[in-house]
Amino acid sequence: MSVTLTVIASAGLVLALVYSLWLVDRVLYGPASRGFGIADLRPHEIIVVALLAAGILWVGLMPQPFLDLAGPAIAGLLPPGGMR
Repeated sequence: MSVTLTVIASAGLVLALVYSLWLVDRVLYGPASRGFGIADLRPHEIIVVALLAAGILWVGLMPQPFLDLAGPAIAGLLPPGGMR
């Protein structure tokens, strides 16, 4: 039974890999259905995208304030005595 499950799981992994590669090929190298550029965005949409990008960069470059903020909530989820 273990061999059968191993073969099925391996076949699933191979099929997932083939599908992923096909998908990446279509997304990155397929024909463009229409152009996209910054001109497609309205000014208020550009502002929103810029703010989101700035927030992501801020959290990525300075994560400690967010970790400090989440610390008490995470500590409440852990069992008494913390992690082993």
